[in-house]
Amino acid sequence: MPQPNDEQSQYYRRQNIKLCQELADKNHLIERLLYENAEKNKEYNSAFRKVEPKRLTSSSTTTTTNVEKNQYAQSHSWVQSEGTLM
Repeated sequence: MPQPNDEQSQYYRRQNIKLCQELADKNHLIERLLYENAEKNKEYNSAFRKVEPKRLTSSSTTTTTNVEKNQYAQSHSWVQSEGTLM
């Protein structure tokens, strides 16, 4: 077994430190990319949620409003008013 003062042991120790630092840097890069990806997905999903409910709400509201107008028009007879408002 090599001694701590051995030249080869020092070399392996330095290599180990470099590799650990490289691994930590790559781990940090991966975490940052995952965070950015999650933020982009969140923005995309929130934009989709902002658009989709409006489409659903406006189309269903329009349909409901038109149906209500038709029912109201059919159930009431219109009487022509006499005179003017002035």
